[in-house]
Amino acid sequence: MLDGTATEDFVCESYERLANVKSAYEIFKFLRSVAESYDYSHFSVIYIPVFGEEQLRRKIVLSNWQPELLRAYDEMKLLSNSPIIKKLRKSHKPLEWELEKLNLERSETELKNSVELFRSFDMHNGVYFPTYDIKGIKGAVSFAGKRAPLQMNEIAVLHIISVFVFKKLSIFLEEEDGNGPSLTKRELECLSWSAQGKTNAEISVILSISENTVSGYITSTCRKLDASNKVHAVAQALRLGLIK
Repeated sequence: MLDGTATEDFVCESYERLANVKSAYEIFKFLRSVAESYDYSHFSVIYIPVFGEEQLRRKIVLSNWQPELLRAYDEMKLLSNSPIIKKLRKSHKPLEWELEKLNLERSETELKNSVELFRSFDMHNGVYFPTYDIKGIKGAVSFAGKRAPLQMNEIAVLHIISVFVFKKLSIFLEEEDGNGPSLTKRELECLSWSAQGKTNAEISVILSISENTVSGYITSTCRKLDASNKVHAVAQALRLGLIK
């Protein structure tokens, strides 16, 4: 926890850093440092799923959530009845959550699956900050891990940062929409199979190429999409309509 003076300094430093970022990857690194400063292990930037959507990974703009976590979440269809998503659709206030309590609204099976899944990735509690992009579309910035509940001054700082992050990131996304990247056939194939949860080793067998070659295609795709990792690249490609 930061004291009063440290909190003010942190806000000023964060504002200055965000004002000067040049890419989505720089925002990724910034959010990672913010999460670490507040003892969180995970963070994400998402657009709020609408009713009927079943895949969380299609709504993620930026995150350090593990691919295995996202794949399992979607395979178990946990989005449809997500208590936090239901709350985010209606709320404009920060939403703190605790794993077991949050999932009491789910069926017994979903409760068990959700709690075991997030616990296995050491995500026991966290917070979501609803926000909007430059077009007025609702999203949220989240932090998760295993720490004591946030103090009010911590919520205030993270909320301010989240609003600025989402606006800044949406500017980059808007620019990308007007200048869409060009991916090769192989890059698209590797990315499409990745979106379906296949590992690099599995993709290499499917496409009859080496695993190192697959890794190379994924790396070049991440660079073209200005993505921080494979999950981010898939999310970017889905948003841009490059893969389905």
